[in-house]
Amino acid sequence: MAEKLASNDMYGDQSDEEDVKVAAQEPIKPAPLPKAKLPDLPIIEKNNWLIHMLFINKEFEKCKQVIKEQIEMTERTCEYALYVQGMIQRNEAMIQESLESFQAAAMLNPNSLENLKQVGRSLYLLGRHKAALDIYAEAAKLSSQDPELLHNQGVCLVYLNDYSKAEECFKKALSVQKTEHSYSQLGRCTSYEVIRTEH
Repeated sequence: MAEKLASNDMYGDQSDEEDVKVAAQEPIKPAPLPKAKLPDLPIIEKNNWLIHMLFINKEFEKCKQVIKEQIEMTERTCEYALYVQGMIQRNEAMIQESLESFQAAAMLNPNSLENLKQVGRSLYLLGRHKAALDIYAEAAKLSSQDPELLHNQGVCLVYLNDYSKAEECFKKALSVQKTEHSYSQLGRCTSYEVIRTEH
């Protein structure tokens, strides 16, 4: 009896071998294909991977060409292409152009801390320290504990001769992350303060 149960299907008397034979005889029907082709929609970020690869491999000429095509195709709405364009422009000492690219990226995504930090960096490099400080203050609303942001605020304050506030920024930056740059700037602040008080 046990042998008979073992060879029978649990739902009937058909064996596994018979199931396989029946399945082999029935043709498999492919799923029907859609009759209408879906529209080819432009994807704003479709070339971001290529832009990234070319940028990190320092193939800037090819990267600039892909960025140009991407920006034209998306009518300047591809944030990443604008961001990388700004990085390349800054690398090529085209600081004003980099500022414009970063500002365009920041307009597309005003809640991006990285976009705002790059706008601030370009303003700083242009010698517009007060404007850079204003942008860093705006970025601080998004992340008050970013050590790079705190450090950059301190550097701008040094250029504006506000050493006590600069010192506070460097100390805050160091409390979040200890870096040689912030220690160095803190030392300079302290020496500037000493010189100022002696005179």
